[in-house]
Amino acid sequence: MTDHISNEELLDRYALLCEAADRHGGEGWRSTHEDGIKRSITLTADQLGRFASMAIGGIGFEVGPDYQGFAPVTSGPVQPLPPFSPEQIVNYKKLIQGGLANSLDMLKAEPAIRPEAWKKVVRVDGVVGGPSVKVSLFGERVPVSYHTLRVAPRAFRMQSVLGHYPRAVLEIGGGHGRFVRDLCTLVPGMQVVYCDLTFNLMIAARYLTRVFGSGVHLAWDDDEPIPADARIVLLPPWRLRDIPFQVEVCCNFLSFQHMETGNVRYYSDCLTDLDVAAIFHINRLRPAYQRETNLSEGAFGPEWTPLVRGKASESLVTGSDGTAVKIPIYQELLVRDGHMERYMDSYRLRAAYKDLTDAADAKA
Repeated sequence: MTDHISNEELLDRYALLCEAADRHGGEGWRSTHEDGIKRSITLTADQLGRFASMAIGGIGFEVGPDYQGFAPVTSGPVQPLPPFSPEQIVNYKKLIQGGLANSLDMLKAEPAIRPEAWKKVVRVDGVVGGPSVKVSLFGERVPVSYHTLRVAPRAFRMQSVLGHYPRAVLEIGGGHGRFVRDLCTLVPGMQVVYCDLTFNLMIAARYLTRVFGSGVHLAWDDDEPIPADARIVLLPPWRLRDIPFQVEVCCNFLSFQHMETGNVRYYSDCLTDLDVAAIFHINRLRPAYQRETNLSEGAFGPEWTPLVRGKASESLVTGSDGTAVKIPIYQELLVRDGHMERYMDSYRLRAAYKDLTDAADAKA
């Protein structure tokens, strides 16, 4: 494990990246609320180095399970997470056991997933801190966290829906980079591009450079060429069209659902220009808050057709009146015009196509 860039250097580069974001802020990618809020978070070099042990929101962790009642910040200075109380430890372990049960159910339904591969992606690597517990998994005591259990199925779901692992994948809105880590762990020859807002780019850079060392290229400078053979590329939204190699599929998890309509269309236009064939995402399809996009009604443009759609889970959303309601989260594969046949050849997709959720279900 190589750490080829210091915390101090990352903070310096992040400051320059924020300046570049302001120069490109009117191009359509910027949210009118989220980017500015996260940029007001302040970190010291030491806090950046162990960010998963800090109370920072919006970087992929779940407010309830991962923080156990401690409110993470989305602006201003951050504080270390306090140690879990005995009661919180018991609660956290229950969440882990529930996650393990769901994982084992998925493994039974997907016999092609090898137990050793599953252990690789679910294991906590500990390079940036964060809570974890050891559990018995296929005869081995493995350190896991609620977050690793929640993210681990995504790579396998993508492979199952597509029928293969693509040679190159783009993730938009990747939190602190765990899905990128899982893909590159499972498929060492895969090229992955990670695109997110500036604060998350810095966080992901800290995590991924510690795991993959110099295999990570930070494409943060506007005039810097991106190596065509780069293994992992971290770039801001305004540089998406600079990707120098062919990307087959774009992935997004619980991020498109928060975007405004103009933001979603900015990304879909970039994907069209890059000749990306498909979008695999897991999101709420219906808006729950103001300024969110209705993803169930052609938000990506008429050239994108839903080929596979199915309910993945539910999200508990609290309305302005304080009432909490459960809203379905869908797993969906969108295919761009001209690329349908390459996916219809998959037996899994032909079967899934027959069970495509109808419009009434999508509006539930």
